[in-house]
Amino acid sequence: MQQPLAHLVQSAERYCEQNRQRLTPNRRDVLAILVDSHMPMSAYDILDAMRAKQPSVKPPTIYRALKFLQDAQLVHSIESTNQFLVCSHLDSPHQPQLLVCQVCGQVEEIPLSEHMQAHLNESAKEHGFHLIHHAIELHGICQHCQESSLSSNNHIL
Repeated sequence: MQQPLAHLVQSAERYCEQNRQRLTPNRRDVLAILVDSHMPMSAYDILDAMRAKQPSVKPPTIYRALKFLQDAQLVHSIESTNQFLVCSHLDSPHQPQLLVCQVCGQVEEIPLSEHMQAHLNESAKEHGFHLIHHAIELHGICQHCQESSLSSNNHIL
């Protein structure tokens, strides 16, 4: 088992112990697919990858596994693109900010600062709203794509 997957499986097993659940083979397989992809994937992309191992697997199986992995805070949902990616900051509880590149589709996760979390909670509270969950997605162009664009423009000139 590769190191990132082993670490994630250990986290999933701890979550299962704490919540009296099981890390089923399907949950483990979905996690492995996401780790191997290195890119966000839609549920149907995951389904296609799972069908190589289990030809009869159905969409609800994938969605149930993804729900479990999200509840265990091992996977984040990119709501704007209906995709999922493995959490890259397992060692500390956090609210993620997702930096989504509009060119290549790469997503980088960065933890939301405590200051920003407090500000969001306070803003919600001022409006009589209790914040439970938030998804912050910032869309733009990653450094690699910016550099590629600059170098290709230089070639044109």
